[in-house]
Amino acid sequence: ISLKSLWGDKGYSVLTLSSFGNKANVEAWDGFTARTYGPSGQVLTSRLLNSRSTFSDNSYDSYVALKYDVVYYLHSNHEISAGAQYTTIWKYDNATRWYSRVARYDMNNDGVFETGLIAFPDGNVQNHFGFGSEYKSFGYISDRIRLSDLFRVTVGARYDYFSYSQKGNVSPRFSVSYDVLPPTTKINFAYGEFYQTQSLPYYSDNRGIGYNQTLKNSHARHYVLGIEHIFAEGLKASVEGYYKDYYDLPVSEEFIYSADKQFRSDKYLNVGKRTSKGIELFIQQKQVETYYGTLSLSYSKTEEVDPRIPQRVSTYPSEYDYPFLATFIAGKVVKGTREALNSTPFFIKYPSLIFPFSDDMEISVRFRYSTGRPRTLQKFVTNIQNQIGGIAWSKGSWEYSDDINSARYPDYQRLDFQWISRYHYTGYNVVVYMAVENLYNHDNIAGYQYVSDGTVQTIHQFAFFPVGGVSVEF
Repeated sequence: ISLKSLWGDKGYSVLTLSSFGNKANVEAWDGFTARTYGPSGQVLTSRLLNSRSTFSDNSYDSYVALKYDVVYYLHSNHEISAGAQYTTIWKYDNATRWYSRVARYDMNNDGVFETGLIAFPDGNVQNHFGFGSEYKSFGYISDRIRLSDLFRVTVGARYDYFSYSQKGNVSPRFSVSYDVLPPTTKINFAYGEFYQTQSLPYYSDNRGIGYNQTLKNSHARHYVLGIEHIFAEGLKASVEGYYKDYYDLPVSEEFIYSADKQFRSDKYLNVGKRTSKGIELFIQQKQVETYYGTLSLSYSKTEEVDPRIPQRVSTYPSEYDYPFLATFIAGKVVKGTREALNSTPFFIKYPSLIFPFSDDMEISVRFRYSTGRPRTLQKFVTNIQNQIGGIAWSKGSWEYSDDINSARYPDYQRLDFQWISRYHYTGYNVVVYMAVENLYNHDNIAGYQYVSDGTVQTIHQFAFFPVGGVSVEF
């Protein structure tokens, strides 16, 4: 809900009240199954012997936010923007549990499990907050200064605070814009400091002691340099290069000391560091007449500083490292189709009624390509065995390689098609849409499932997938 107040030619203010929330209900089970196989490996019979829950997450979180923004024209060369927001928990209930696991270790690979049984205890996180118990707030102010007809500068700062961690930060921002060839070409530069609170589950711990509660806010420093040019009416292109440093990222203490295979901890430390740099090309054709489209190409590199003790490498690819991304969208608005078909011979007119042809249609395609997501290779070892189903020991265990994100999933690509047809009536519109996702049925891999018997199963994303529907607009 937003209320806008105009102050003549001096500016305006906007008061906004909003609410949002999420709900999760996840349960994961381990099953111990007896199977018999045929000569070609097919499953002939299957019988569930035992099963137990290994993970459950039942959580609900909702928030309410009040925001006030002001834009004030102090002078013809100064545009002041200021505002503040207060976001509080409406209701937060989190009940997450990791159930105990029993393992045994053969330390020297001689077939004898020296450690005996090692039980990793249950993890149980429960948090309950009521209305107003915790909150996030921020305030900002900026001044857009026109130094000349060609040169503009924006300076500002923002303050964020989170009551639960009791952490607050001031982040300055600065940008300049210079018209090289007015009015078609300009150069832009921006610098900014950014802070972000952690997701609420990061602040929890299994024993409710609160040693994660004081986590710092993650910190990022951005530098962006770009040039943009207008070629024609509605046709604009821009090229931007950027460099970003990230600090104080939360890292699991268990990962930091992962050289000790038996070390367990649910504590997080603000020791993560990341760098990201790249270049992006963006071309946009707005819908001036009937055609529109965008083309986005980017090349980047994102690396994490190795936080492990002892350190294996200096850096490794981040999970957000997608070196090459390409997105292409093209569409056309078609007018008067139904009217034109109504004037055709009957053997064309009446069969066309089967399809949602109207006098206001939009046809578009979208293609996306990206380098495969990074992944860490896993190796099946027999000197670490887990008890499965509470009945028997696994043949071994899957262990992550020390070479973090040294491999990648296959490259991702997908072509989508969409057809929207609008029927306009007095006081309302009827919209019919049809779409096909992954039009040429490319085999995109979402991940791999590593089974306790040492086999690997491939998990695929959606294949060829048609969708459709009808909506009414008032």
